[in-house]
Amino acid sequence: MAGSLDQHIRGYTGPLLLKRLHHIATCGSPLAVEASRKGLQLLMTSEFIEMNFKGSAAFLKVLANQGDASSLIADFSDVNRPDPQVLLASIDTEISAYQSWQKGSMESLKTLLQRRSTLLMLDCDDDTQESMVTSLSIPGEFARKYVARESELTTVEFMYLDRPDSALKNLRQSLALFCKIAKDSEDDIDMDSNVSDTESTTELSHEEVVAYWNCRWMNLFVNFYAGRFSVVAKEYQSLLDSSSIKGVTACNVFESDHYNPVLISKNGLLKAIMISSLISCTLDDLEKITKTDVFESFMDEDVLCAELYRAFSASDYKSSNEIIDQLEEQLRLDPFFYSLMPTIQKFIRYKEYICYLSLVQQVSISHMADFVGVDSNTLVKELTYLMTASGLHMEYDAVAGVLHHKPVPPNQELKVLFDGVLELNRRSADLEASARLKSLVLSSFGN
Repeated sequence: MAGSLDQHIRGYTGPLLLKRLHHIATCGSPLAVEASRKGLQLLMTSEFIEMNFKGSAAFLKVLANQGDASSLIADFSDVNRPDPQVLLASIDTEISAYQSWQKGSMESLKTLLQRRSTLLMLDCDDDTQESMVTSLSIPGEFARKYVARESELTTVEFMYLDRPDSALKNLRQSLALFCKIAKDSEDDIDMDSNVSDTESTTELSHEEVVAYWNCRWMNLFVNFYAGRFSVVAKEYQSLLDSSSIKGVTACNVFESDHYNPVLISKNGLLKAIMISSLISCTLDDLEKITKTDVFESFMDEDVLCAELYRAFSASDYKSSNEIIDQLEEQLRLDPFFYSLMPTIQKFIRYKEYICYLSLVQQVSISHMADFVGVDSNTLVKELTYLMTASGLHMEYDAVAGVLHHKPVPPNQELKVLFDGVLELNRRSADLEASARLKSLVLSSFGN
């Protein structure tokens, strides 16, 4: 069921709200007309009145046959918008002229940076957009005070442009610089390092500390979207274990109104962590993650994810695959989850196959297909891929419809394989993906 439009956009703001509305308007949803109306109305508000959102054509197309939308279309067409390049140059000139002694300079600078960020996402030509995202140099007296907050904006820009790798690079560089400032040291510091209360943080404002933790939470979802599921699970645990900065912890931010949902809602982020852990973690580690305070309340509220966890943990793969299909339908109107769900479904099935086969020596295809809840043709196709791409110790008797497999010793962990399979990026070429999968399976199962 599509539900209400508000259910799918609640809590989102700015250009990523427009991205969500555009996705809903173009993916065949029954909410397309309502999303298109909302999109055009949003583009006429003060936040977006200057912007030439290229996706507005899709809104207009959806509403073309809606007679009662004619006045809205006319009002939208009458809006005069400035040349984006001229506007960008003007904003950059204002930003570079800012001085620390100006009254209210930090808040004014923040407003200008937000305007610039929105303009870049909605107006710039695709060929120059990414280079322009990082072309601005914040005035020197502000740079050290604004590292994390600027990174929040830039991360959103790259994710709007569907460039998670660029977003991750920006986050790593910015968070490493933040740690340098926090420790008042010139040494290189990894973004996963903890910053304790006892170390110097005198240069950091409360707002900047909050922005740092928000960037760390954003980092989880960007890694998820990039298909780096094992990184998500590891970084989530690292985030929970991190020391506070000026008395503020990652959980303090996440569990309060300070969490910034501009990229992903709290519920959406926890879904991403849950799925990542399901794919990449052992059952013991998965249980530890779901028993954290943050997750226990989430599992109480999200019935579908709770059922998925219980079914998978009980090796009830038929039920878990049915629930994943329901989850796909639930997330169909989310532009990030929508594009990633086929990969998620495939990786979960791979893990199910390997877990199941690690316990048996011989099984009929029909029995295994029924156990995991897929049709026999899909099972044979995907097992053939595993065999040919990885050299996994399986033989398929097509006449008898029986699969023979050399089982893995019960005490042999498959985590190495899972950590690698999940990193077969959805954008990778098939040949490259096959080569990587082969090396990973061989390292887990031996020659």
